[in-house]
Amino acid sequence: MTNASELGKGDSLQLTTAYNDSHSDVLIEGRREVSLGVLAECREVVFEGPNSIEKLAFVTRSRLGRYTNISVASYIADTQIGHYCSVGARVSIGGYEHPTTWLSTSSLQWGKGAHRVVPGRVAEQLQSNAEPPQPLTTLKSDVWIGSNAIVKKGVTIEVGAVVGAGSVVTKDVPAFAIVAGAPARVIRYRFPAETQQLVLKSRWWEMSLEELVGLPFPDAYGAATELLRRNATLD
Repeated sequence: MTNASELGKGDSLQLTTAYNDSHSDVLIEGRREVSLGVLAECREVVFEGPNSIEKLAFVTRSRLGRYTNISVASYIADTQIGHYCSVGARVSIGGYEHPTTWLSTSSLQWGKGAHRVVPGRVAEQLQSNAEPPQPLTTLKSDVWIGSNAIVKKGVTIEVGAVVGAGSVVTKDVPAFAIVAGAPARVIRYRFPAETQQLVLKSRWWEMSLEELVGLPFPDAYGAATELLRRNATLD
């Protein structure tokens, strides 16, 4: 790993830069463990951990909740991700937004990369132009993004939602919705309304795996009911 620098932030792990140029996965051990795949890179990322970033993935200016995994060759920028999320291979979340109402769509207008193509004084003049704002993208907990999907910057995907492989998400997605297509639309919901409310009330994603052991996972209604019973007993 060529460069890995850590900053203390309470109970999380904040990496300013981490790049794995070895031939095997690297485990970064700190306040929270992060597995970094071959040629994966992270810049200005906060991990609540444990987390797994698979090979060739790139994550920048983002926060990842506990037990969230990023699969092969995915790109994530300016994104807040909750707990227990699964991001498939070759997914793009929060990709850079170019202006459509300016004279040009080119980022050279505000000097991005200008030093490579024009003299320094011209680059400096271009850099005096304000860069268009880049809104935050949000994935709540237990979100699954299928392979090759694109999630537009500024979108919010609510708890338990599923995005089908190859979909293009251009607007907010409701809790527990399964969306697919380009642009993505709601196909159906994972659970009936009563089960949705019970699962939301349980807030199971705030718990550790150790606390969830023994639940009847294939039965969402039963699992949420059991969690609420346990909590009532503790109270």
